Parts: sequence; structure tokens; C-alpha cells
Amino acid sequence: MQLQNTNIMINRQQNPTTLADCLQLLCDKIDERFTKVAAAFRYFDLHSKGKIAYADFSFIVDQLHIKFTRR
Repeated sequence: MQLQNTNIMINRQQNPTTLADCLQLLCDKIDERFTKVAAAFRYFDLHSKGKIAYADFSFIVDQLHIKFTRR
């Protein structure tokens, strides 16, 4: 999965510093684990409600070992 309209590549040893960096890192991590978008969505939709709640997203980001700070 590649974000459109951006040329940012992330070195996995660096902390993502912009929203585009964070989104690209998330896309890369999802690509490593899933071959189909539907499978990734089902994995993120922890309560099978057809949507990904903030709590679901936070849990999965943690499971993917991505650390975000609130700033």
C-alpha cells in the first residue's frame, strides 16, 4: 500500500515526525501482515461492527508496535 501524493520514505529506525510519515509507516506495517484489504479490515474491526472504532485502532497500532505521541 503506497500513499499517493507523497514522496516520503521512512527509515524504520527513525521516529515518524509528520502525519504523512505516520500514515506511510502504518501502511507499510499493514502490508507486511496482510495480502488483502478485507483481511486487514476484519483484523482491525475487533468487535465485528463493520467499522473501526478509535479503541480498535489504538489497540491494533499498539499490536503493530507503532508508537505515536499526542502532540
